[in-house]
Amino acid sequence: MRYNRLKNILDDFRIAAYCFGAIFLLLAVVPTGKAFDKVTYFDKFAHFVGFYFFTFFMIASYKWSLKGRLVTLAIALAFGASIEILQGFLPWRSKDYYDFLWDAIGAITAGLTPNFMFRYIMEAIATVGFVGYIPIAPGTITAALALGIYYAAPISWSFLNFAVPAMLVLGLWASHYVAELHGDDDPPFIVVDEAVGALVGVMFMPKTLPVLVAAFVVFRIFDIFKPLGINKLQDLPGGIGIMADDLLAGLYTLAIVALTHILGWL
Repeated sequence: MRYNRLKNILDDFRIAAYCFGAIFLLLAVVPTGKAFDKVTYFDKFAHFVGFYFFTFFMIASYKWSLKGRLVTLAIALAFGASIEILQGFLPWRSKDYYDFLWDAIGAITAGLTPNFMFRYIMEAIATVGFVGYIPIAPGTITAALALGIYYAAPISWSFLNFAVPAMLVLGLWASHYVAELHGDDDPPFIVVDEAVGALVGVMFMPKTLPVLVAAFVVFRIFDIFKPLGINKLQDLPGGIGIMADDLLAGLYTLAIVALTHILGWL
């Protein structure tokens, strides 16, 4: 019965939309520091992506009907406008009408997404841009790719505080959908869990090459051998079982990397 309830949650795309809405609302009201300052207009890109997937999942819950698209667009636009109004009352934030413009562009783009694209978008998320279909060591390649892109990108470590929760939500629903689509509890080509787990392993840590290399090695050891209860999490249903073991492996990795950093070894 408990597993059925978890499965029902992942079958309901409205909950995915609510999760994205909650993440975005939190992002809107807390101080973001320098998380988005190193890339010009990157915050606008974040607004686009956030409202795209908020709208995308909500429309999917309406079975891609025209009425569902129109209702969801109205909700998304009202939500975006409300956020900017709220930020106008916060002394550490400020309203920005260009943010609302990118919210609207993201929502409208989702509203115009053809329903046949849903499957391909979910597969692209679950396989991390189809990297999962690489025949040799797709999980290892994905973990290395995620950490490599993070290292090369001109973003600060605090960016992960927002990116990882969003990736986790996407990974949960996309991996669940794709696994059911292929009739396999944990297909080897689903690798979004490795991307999320690897990034969890470096959250709150300095963005240095030694830290990232150490995290990659430790994470892959935990992910391959699955000690300390990691293996048991695979018994959970659908996307939760796919994501949970790598999430725990990432948390173990973070603990070890943080300890070695505190001791001055990294």
